[in-house]
Amino acid sequence: MLSFTLAQWSMWVPQNETVSDFSSGEKVTDIVADLLDRTTTPPVKDLPMMLRRRLSRFGRMAMRVAVDTQVTDDVRLVFSSRFGDAAQTAGLLEDLSKQQPVSPAVFSMLVHNALAGVFCIHNKNRHPHTAIAAGQESFCAGLLEAGLMLEEDPSTPVLLLYCDEPLPEIYQGHGESTTPSVALALLLTKTAGDQQEYTFGFSVDSDPRAHNSDQKIGSVATLDEADPAVSFINFLSKKTPSWSWSSASKTWWCGADVG
Repeated sequence: MLSFTLAQWSMWVPQNETVSDFSSGEKVTDIVADLLDRTTTPPVKDLPMMLRRRLSRFGRMAMRVAVDTQVTDDVRLVFSSRFGDAAQTAGLLEDLSKQQPVSPAVFSMLVHNALAGVFCIHNKNRHPHTAIAAGQESFCAGLLEAGLMLEEDPSTPVLLLYCDEPLPEIYQGHGESTTPSVALALLLTKTAGDQQEYTFGFSVDSDPRAHNSDQKIGSVATLDEADPAVSFINFLSKKTPSWSWSSASKTWWCGADVG
């Protein structure tokens, strides 16, 4: 079991105001459509122009929440995503199939840890960073890695940067149909004084269940259950005492001391 405090957190989804409505039963169709949006992009005009020019929609989502946490250069970074920038990757592969020139700048941003590197350069951060891809459990694995890094060195905060978006049409049928457009940044520090403390861990299920991603999106609750990052945002937004999410083999959980 790991423990930490969230010194800062930031999230972005298309139409941010719908986040608090995930389980309300209101505007179900609109909320689902928003989360599966592949086009809406967060504003990044406050970022340097040379940085903005390098960022795709996926990159702007990630950088938006990372910058909004207002972290200093004294922070370690964990970047997590199940697919990375799949839309840009698909475009590059299409160019290759047509024997068209490939942009070196685009190619350089498709490495899974590219955005972690870009953020560290922007933030003048010399600490090492970690990049994770763990399928549908990518958010959970990222939070586990961040918590373990904090446990190893409690004196240095850890920023978890998680980002994903729906796969492009060419990949439909080959991945989870429930992947939403979502970016989430959590700044983990060790608990001190009367700060709110979170405890996090997982249990291994003896009777593996079907993946939550096998559920079809027919309601907001199903989408919430299908994606751990979305349900974790719900947990943080509503300040409820606990969160849990199950994969095929594990149940991940987090508890908050709301005293």
